[in-house]
Amino acid sequence: MPKSGGVQRLISFTYKPLLAALVISILLRWTDDSKDRKLPNPHPHLSRSLVVASTTSSNLTWLAPALAKSHWTPKVYVTDSANTPLTVPVNKGNEAMTYLTYIIDNYDALPDIIFFHHDHSQDWHQLFSSAYELAISICSPYRNTDTLARVACPAAKM
Repeated sequence: MPKSGGVQRLISFTYKPLLAALVISILLRWTDDSKDRKLPNPHPHLSRSLVVASTTSSNLTWLAPALAKSHWTPKVYVTDSANTPLTVPVNKGNEAMTYLTYIIDNYDALPDIIFFHHDHSQDWHQLFSSAYELAISICSPYRNTDTLARVACPAAKM
């Protein structure tokens, strides 16, 4: 059986490097600003629009931070106000009228990718938050967002 001094040296020899590695990892994690950077665009040659169906009472606070990290051009329609740049002719059909209006108004110049989205950050039918959907969808642009759990996207290390 080793002497108590030998055990102490062994413990000291083992825990000091581990403690140092832990402290360095924590410091690097706190100073890492990669989560605030815009993700690389794997398809820069494709134009993309984010069409959001909203109302005057919608809470769109999630949208600005999500757009800052993505490559989407926002088109936010307000369905219950005629005094906005993007609105619908008649407020019927929930989001469908917004999406149809966008397609009709832009038919001759539709972007390569269109992401039709509702105005809330997350709902019962979403597996992920809207901000995450916007970020991860750059890797696989032709996809239903319900299948995003199966997307392998190295660009979106979140």
